[in-house]
Amino acid sequence: MHDARQGVVFYVMNQKVARPQFVRQTSCTMCHETQLGVPGMVLQSVPTATDGTPLFRLGDWPASDATPYANRWGGWYVTGQHAPFAHMGNQFIADPRNAGTLAPAQAPSAAVSKLDASYLSNTSDIVALLVFEHQAETINWLTRVGWHARIAAAEGQSPEKIAVTIQPTVNALVDALLFTGEVPLPTKIASANGFAETFVTQGPKDKAGRSLRDFDLERRVFRYPLSYLVYSPAFDALPPAARAQVYTRLWNVLSGERKDGRYTHLTPPLRRAIVEILRDTKPDLPGYFTAQSIQ
Repeated sequence: MHDARQGVVFYVMNQKVARPQFVRQTSCTMCHETQLGVPGMVLQSVPTATDGTPLFRLGDWPASDATPYANRWGGWYVTGQHAPFAHMGNQFIADPRNAGTLAPAQAPSAAVSKLDASYLSNTSDIVALLVFEHQAETINWLTRVGWHARIAAAEGQSPEKIAVTIQPTVNALVDALLFTGEVPLPTKIASANGFAETFVTQGPKDKAGRSLRDFDLERRVFRYPLSYLVYSPAFDALPPAARAQVYTRLWNVLSGERKDGRYTHLTPPLRRAIVEILRDTKPDLPGYFTAQSIQ
């Protein structure tokens, strides 16, 4: 489960007893302590043998917005409506001694046909996978900012010192929220199981009917590149001073004040649309989002 303050909390359940129950397990962090130093979700793309064995010696890649599509989804099954483009999903290494010997790829169909009723779905939809990758990475950054700020406070640092200490982590979180470095989609894609349609309905909309959950799916994943996770319990649970720094950094970028090359994907019309959506949908938005103009 995900705790808004602590990050991912792990439980195990022994099913070989009369009354199975969940028991918290801390040893899971041996693998699930992320590169950010907090307990979280770890998604990887790994070349896979035909028996399902991950072949880490052939390389592995993080599943994130910035990972090239050619390196994504190794060991994953990918369904949905999309023209074939290069990725590692639905493929196996036929001979683990020879990385170039691919077994015949599984066609990217609309569903996995041979699954028993214990699975919640018979699809591994490409749009859902893209959302999952973004959410896992960004939630880990939210956890990191919260931990960083609380640890600094527990160490007795002054508010001014804490602000300086956590600023690099805040900047990285804001970059994740703004899809900085997102790899453009190589082709148009579509959800085949209704996931996209359902996902869009679950977020707040502004007066014009726009939502941060609206999809693009032609050039990028979302139409408005600010993460819907600004509405998440993890975002709202950030220490107030840390959340204020996140908002300040967001405004510096969305207002056009920052001219960094990595924000060129945020054109003036997109920045205006994002701010307008926030004004209508985020109650705790600082006043300067309304009082000041977009450059």
